[in-house]
Amino acid sequence: MTNLKIYNFMGLRKFAAIFSAVLLLASVASLSTKGLVLGLDFSGGTQIEVGYEQPADVAAIRQQLETAGFEGPVVIQYGSETDVLIRLQGKPEQGLSEKVYGVLEDGSEAVELRRVDFVGPQIGEELREDGGLGMLTALAVVMLYVAIRFQLKFAIGAVLALAHDVIITLGFFSITGLEFDLTVLAAILAVIGYSLNDTIIVFDRVRENFRKLRKTQAVDVINESLSQTLWRTLNTSATTLLVLLALYIFGGELIHNFAAALLFGVLVGTYSSIYVAANLLLLLKVSREDLLEAESASYHSAGTCTFYGTANSNQMLMEIMGLHLPGSSFINPYTELRDGLTGNAVETMLKQLTDDKESPCLADVISEKTIINGLVGLLSTGGSTNHAIHIVAIAKAAGIQVTWKDMSDLSEVVPLLTRIYPNGSADVNHFQAAGGMGFLMRELASAGYLHTDVKTMLGDGLAPYMTEPRLDKDESLIMSDSNGPSKVKWVDCPANSLDEEVLRPVSNPFSKQGGLQLLTGNLGKAVIKVSAVAEEHQVVTAPAKVFNSQGALQDAYTRGELNQDFIAVLKEQGPKAKGMPELHKLTPVMATLQDQGFKVAIVTDGRMSGASGKVPAAIHLAPEAVEGGIIAKIQEGDLVTLDAPNGILKVHVSDDELAKRELEISQPSLTFGTGRELFTGFRNIVSSADLGASAFGLE
Repeated sequence: MTNLKIYNFMGLRKFAAIFSAVLLLASVASLSTKGLVLGLDFSGGTQIEVGYEQPADVAAIRQQLETAGFEGPVVIQYGSETDVLIRLQGKPEQGLSEKVYGVLEDGSEAVELRRVDFVGPQIGEELREDGGLGMLTALAVVMLYVAIRFQLKFAIGAVLALAHDVIITLGFFSITGLEFDLTVLAAILAVIGYSLNDTIIVFDRVRENFRKLRKTQAVDVINESLSQTLWRTLNTSATTLLVLLALYIFGGELIHNFAAALLFGVLVGTYSSIYVAANLLLLLKVSREDLLEAESASYHSAGTCTFYGTANSNQMLMEIMGLHLPGSSFINPYTELRDGLTGNAVETMLKQLTDDKESPCLADVISEKTIINGLVGLLSTGGSTNHAIHIVAIAKAAGIQVTWKDMSDLSEVVPLLTRIYPNGSADVNHFQAAGGMGFLMRELASAGYLHTDVKTMLGDGLAPYMTEPRLDKDESLIMSDSNGPSKVKWVDCPANSLDEEVLRPVSNPFSKQGGLQLLTGNLGKAVIKVSAVAEEHQVVTAPAKVFNSQGALQDAYTRGELNQDFIAVLKEQGPKAKGMPELHKLTPVMATLQDQGFKVAIVTDGRMSGASGKVPAAIHLAPEAVEGGIIAKIQEGDLVTLDAPNGILKVHVSDDELAKRELEISQPSLTFGTGRELFTGFRNIVSSADLGASAFGLE
C-alpha cells in the first residue's frame, strides 16, 4: 500500500508571495528603465544573408563591420558553418547591402551575397502592436474559458498567474539584454499555454477535492490537491526542460533566444502553478460554496438534477415497465417537447377513460414479467441501490416475491450498457443524447433480456418504447403557447449509439455483469453495487472502525485518525432505527482515503443510494443493529472481510465470542419538533431492508 504524502505548500505561501513580488518589481523596473532589446522584427532594420567558401569566423566578421562604422551588428551562423546572417538595426538605407558586401569583400575570404530583407519602422511598430494585442487576447480567452469551466475566482486566479509568468519572463529578457523578436514572442505565447495547462490540472483537482472534503479548510484542500498533482507537474516539466535544454545548446544561435524564453518560462510556469495560482485562490477566498453555486446554476431548474440517483432511476423504471410515455424519462423541463409530452399524456389518459373501456389498468400492467423488466433496466444502467428495497416492496404489493438473491443472479447475466454519474462522468443528458431509453430497450429486447409480451399503458407489447419523441412540426397547423401544447410524434431511435463512452450496444458492454451483488456471511445479508468500483478495490480485509453516525466518521477524519486500512462500520442507520437516512457524507471522506492508497470499505445497515460510487460499500445490511444484528456486536479492531466477487461479508470473530458479546446500541436521541416523531409508529412495525422496508404488512 502506498501512502500519499501531503506537503504543506501553503505554509510557504507568504515567502512565495514575497519572492514573486521581488521578481515582479525587478522585472517592471527593468522594463521601465532599460526596456527590451528589440530585434529587427519590432525595431526595423536590414537582414543580410551571405555565404563563404570556408567556415566563417563570426567574431572577425563582427569586428570588420564595427571597424567600418556599423553600430551593433548582430552576426550569427545558421544552417551551416559557411552561412552567415547579419542584422543591422535602424532605418534601411539605400545601398546599405552593397556597403556591407564591400566591407566583407575586403577580407581575405571569398563571400557571396545571397539575400537582403528590409523591415521598415512602421511595419515594426505594427508587429509590436499586434504582438501585444495577441497576448492580451490570449489572456482574455483564458479568463473566459476558466470562468465557464470553473468559476470567476478561478478565472481571475489563472489570468493573474499567467500575467505573473509573462511579466517575469519579459523582465528576464530586459535584465539580460537578450534580443526580443517574433520567435521570443511566440515562445511567450507557448509559455502561456504550458502554464495554463498545469494550472487547469491543479484547479481541476482543487474543485474535485472541495466536493469530497466538505468539512476541510481551503488551505488543506489546496495542499492535498497540489500534493496529488505534484509528481505529474514535475515529471512533465522535467521532460520538457530536457528537450528545451538540448534545443538551447545544440539548436544554434538562430533559435537561441527562442529556447531561452521557453526554458525560463517553463521554470517560472511550474513554480507559478504550485505557488502563485493556488496562493491567489486563497487570497480570493475561494470556497466550496463558490463551486456549489456554479453546480446549481448548471441544472435545468429548481427541483431537477442530472445525477443518476434514485429519482432518475425511478424515471427509467417507470418507462421500462411501461408506466409512462415512451422516451419521456429524461426530457428537460420547461421545454416545448416536455410540455408536448405532458399534453399527450393527459390526452391519452382521457381517451382511455372515455373511449376505450378495455384499456389496461395498473393491475394489468404490473406483472412478474414487468418486474423482471424493471430489474433488467436497473442492472443494465447501474441505477440506484435504493431500488434493491423499492422493487421488493413494489413486487410484494402486486403479490410477487422478489429477493436479493434473484437480483444478484440476474445481475450475473445482464450486461452493463451505460456509464452515467456516479458510475461515470456523463450525466443523464448525455445518456439521452446518445440514444436514450429507446436505444437501450431495443438493445436489451433484441438480445432477449426483456419480456416484450407485456402490457403497458399504451396497450400490448414494448415496441412503442423502442422509439423516441420528437416535436411534430405540422406546417398546416397554426399553434401557439396560448392554444395548447405542441404536438408530439415518435420516430425510430438511432441505429447506433451516438456516444459509446456513455451508452453501448449489447455486443460491446461496459461489463458483462450488471454490478449488483448479494453479500452473505455471519453479519447477515447486504447488497453492493460494484459498477463503479475498480476490480482492485472489490476485496477488502481490514480492521473495523465503528461509528453510529456519519458525522462521527467525518470528525475522526478531521482529527487524522483514519489514515490507515480499515472498514468503516456504520450501525443504527436502518429502517427501524432512523428510517434509513441518506449517507452521502461518507463518500467524500472514504473516496479521498482510497485515492491516497488505503484499502477502505463501508459496511452499514443504512442506505447510500447511488452515492457509494467507487468505494466498496455493503449496504442495507439485514438484520440491522436495533433488531439484534451482529453489526451491533462488532468492536473496534475486529477484522472484517468484504469480498464482492465471491459474495462474502463476515467479521473474523468466532461464534462463541459473538454469542458472549452484548449489543452495543447508543441511546436514541429524541428529535421532537422536526417531524420525526410522526413516523415513530412506522419505524416500530417496518420490515427489514431485504423484505422491502415496508410498514404496510407486506411480510
